[in-house]
Amino acid sequence: MYKHGNVMNEAGILASGVSGENRVFNTLRQLPDEYVVATNVPVSYGENHSEVDALVMSPYGMYVVEVKNHKGLIEGNCSDRVWKQYKNNGFERTMRNPILQMRNQKRILFGMNKKRKLSVPINGLVVFPSASDVSVGADDVLYGLDSLNSFVMEKNQVRVKPVELCRVIKAYGIDLNMVIYDLFAFYKKNCPELLEGIGG
Repeated sequence: MYKHGNVMNEAGILASGVSGENRVFNTLRQLPDEYVVATNVPVSYGENHSEVDALVMSPYGMYVVEVKNHKGLIEGNCSDRVWKQYKNNGFERTMRNPILQMRNQKRILFGMNKKRKLSVPINGLVVFPSASDVSVGADDVLYGLDSLNSFVMEKNQVRVKPVELCRVIKAYGIDLNMVIYDLFAFYKKNCPELLEGIGG
C-alpha cells in the first residue's frame, strides 16, 4: 500500500489547521490497498487555481477531500457563501463556505482530466475533524473522523479501468511503481476481465 503525503515541519503543524489535515491524512492511510491518497495537490485549469488537501484515487473514481480544522459548532446552509462558527456557547467568527471551495476544485479536476482525455468520476467531501457538530444541511460534509473512510468507501462500484487509473495516478504526481503491485492484485482478484490484453 502506498499513501503519499508531504512532510510537514512542526512549525507548519501549529499553523493554519495543518494538524487537522494530518489527522485526516492519517485516517485515509487506513483505506484498503486499492486506494491511493495524495495530499496538498496543486491543481489548475485556465485561470482557476487551488490546492486539494487530500486527493483519493481508486478503481471507483476520485475523491476531493477539503479539510477545515475549525472547532465547536459549525452552522450554515450548503448554498450560503458564509458559515458561522460557535465556540464555548458563543459566536466566534464567520468562515467561507468550504463546499463552494470543494466544488470549485472538482471543476478544476474535471477540466484537467478532460484536457488529458481522462474519464473518471469525481466526488467531493468536506471534513471538519475537530468540530463538535456541523449543521449545514449537506450530505457531503462530515465532522469527526470515525465515519470518514466508510463514507469514501460507499462509492464501491468499479468505474475505472486499470490503464486509465494508472494514467490518473501518474498525472497527479504519484510514482506508479509504488502502487502498481497493489492495483494489479486488486483488479486480478475482483475484475480480471479488465486486465485482458494488458497482461496478467
